[in-house]
Amino acid sequence: MTGDMWGEASFDNQAGSDWFEEFVADPQPDKIDEALKEAEGAEEIGACQRALVAAEVVASWRGQPPADLPLTLVPFSFGHSPALPAELLALAMRTVRGLREGSILRDYWREQKRLPSFENHLDGLLGRLGARPSLI
Repeated sequence: MTGDMWGEASFDNQAGSDWFEEFVADPQPDKIDEALKEAEGAEEIGACQRALVAAEVVASWRGQPPADLPLTLVPFSFGHSPALPAELLALAMRTVRGLREGSILRDYWREQKRLPSFENHLDGLLGRLGARPSLI
């Protein structure tokens, strides 16, 4: 059910890491859109994990990468051009909020007694998504 997970952070799982590897090979905004939409009402944890990584790409593309930035994410950070459509940012924020408020992934972390750490991670991601774009 859980796939390979080793932590609450976005990149701490196999499904998200695999999606990111595929995205890096062909970085198209429609792949981000698809991953984010797949998480809505998902019954599979992997869909939620892929959506979190897609949201990290959106934040990074806007110059707000995670502190533990994977090296392969560097080209998509720091004010990447062209700019992402505003709808994609709004979708990323809605998706992350939805995962935080009620999802199979949230249920998993609650069962593991690690929900506060998961929620803190998502709060940080939401903060970076809502922050002003940065060129540094």
